[in-house]
Formats: sequence, C-alpha cells, structure tokens
Amino acid sequence: MAFPEDADPNNPTELDRMRLAFGVFVGRRIVEADGILDIDEIDLLTMAFPNAWMETCGFIDEATQLTPACRAAYDDACKILPVSLSLPEKLDLITLFHRTCMADGELHERELAILMSAAQLLHVQGADLREHLLDLRGTGPLVPAIRKG
Repeated sequence: MAFPEDADPNNPTELDRMRLAFGVFVGRRIVEADGILDIDEIDLLTMAFPNAWMETCGFIDEATQLTPACRAAYDDACKILPVSLSLPEKLDLITLFHRTCMADGELHERELAILMSAAQLLHVQGADLREHLLDLRGTGPLVPAIRKG
C-alpha cells in the first residue's frame, strides 16, 4: 500500500506531500547506503511510492526522475514534520524506514545510521524509538545484527 496509508491519493494535503517527500528521500538514502541495489528494496519503494501517487504530488517528471517540487517538499518536511506529526505518525515513518533497511534481509551500519538520523530529525525521543524498534523486532534484540559494509 502507498505511503502514507491514510492519505487520499486523489487529494493529497500539504502534510501528505511532505510525509511522502520525506519518506522518498530517506528511503532512497537507505537503499543507496550499502552500495548494493537489491530487487526487494526496489519492490518495497515501488509499492510504498507508486508512480501514480508520485505524479499526483508532482514529485516525478515524465522520465520518472524526482522533480524540484519533491526536494522543496522534503526541505519543508524537515522543518514542519517534527512539530506537526503525532508520535504515532512519526513512528509510521520509522516503520517504513526499518522495513527499507531490512528489505534485503540485513541491517547495515550505514542504513541504521540513516534511520537514526531521520528519527532524530523528527524529534523522536530515544526511549520511544527503542521501544518502537523492539516492537518491530518482536521479543528479539533492539535491532538485528549489523553487517558492516
């Protein structure tokens, strides 16, 4: 399902557009972090950010390249999302980023650093982040084993 799940794909709000742009930019950074482009990562991003949704928001051009409008929405998101989103909405983004990190079955140190940086940018407190990551992993460790790469 497209991200954010509660957005109206035919009538996105500015907040929807900012959440989408933030998700796209951070998701791309995570996918690029390990230097290996995995088909499962591509599938996840394609499902979360389908072209039709990206077009509706004005975030891709005819060649499916990100537009300046997407970058502008990301820049706005960095300022506005930390003060506009509820904790559950922020954690929805963290969940998306965690799934992106784990799409290839491994959590790389650089991927985790990007996820943690995004959480910090969103002003997610450390205890809330740890509890959420623990919930994502069930009763296992805070995060899966990290492969340096």
